[in-house]
Amino acid sequence: MKWNARRTFGVEIEFFGCTRESVAQALNAKGIRAYVEGWNKRTVSHWKIVTDSSVNGRGCNNSNGKGNEIVSPILRGEAGLRELKVVLETLNECGAKVDKSCGIHVHHGVEDFTLDHLKNVYALYARYE
Repeated sequence: MKWNARRTFGVEIEFFGCTRESVAQALNAKGIRAYVEGWNKRTVSHWKIVTDSSVNGRGCNNSNGKGNEIVSPILRGEAGLRELKVVLETLNECGAKVDKSCGIHVHHGVEDFTLDHLKNVYALYARYE
């Protein structure tokens, strides 16, 4: 299956080692809208940075001692990949850390998938999970 430049995707990246506020400030300074929010499942049009209680990395320095998660808005194609790259670079610049308690989740838009595509995804998942 070829890359679909219109394909939508979203990411959730867990981290610790820097504050949610410092990440939001750095991203906004680069023109990427990012806001600190309380934990929620809302899909929004900006990057949201929330607490994540599953992250137990040493060195968490935010006020509640928990880890963080940055959640993307719905991204699309090459422009979305470029934005994600800036976010990852910014996390590194802010001193974000990860360990075994951290994860990354990628959501893929599949509106153009056929049944065969979905079967292939399932087979790959079953083989590698």
